Amino acid sequence: MNANLKFPEHFYWGTATASYQIEGAWNEDGKGPSIWDTYAHTPGRMKNGDNGDVANDHYHRYKEDVALMRSLGANSGRRPGDAPGSQESAGASRRVVSGEESGACAHSGGAATAGEHPGET
Repeated sequence: MNANLKFPEHFYWGTATASYQIEGAWNEDGKGPSIWDTYAHTPGRMKNGDNGDVANDHYHRYKEDVALMRSLGANSGRRPGDAPGSQESAGASRRVVSGEESGACAHSGGAATAGEHPGET
């Protein structure tokens, strides 16, 4: 391995997540059931009756999650609901984008960096 290899000065280190695996809050703030919610709540479909109702609870703990990402040096990221046309996490993304909450990096359609949207720190 060449020890002289370096990432470009303005390289973006980022993270990505998937709604069902981390979000939780499956029936809060008007979010309708996703395909996975319906599947996981159907008896016999999931081992031990497991589901993503709470998951990693990112919906309620996203500020902690973003702080953790920043502590790792991430300067960009894709959160649940950022995918074009995604409805699964619209509530969480709306709160961040509208400025109702701060400290997260989210917008509809792709990656964002901190401070790119109203209400972010």
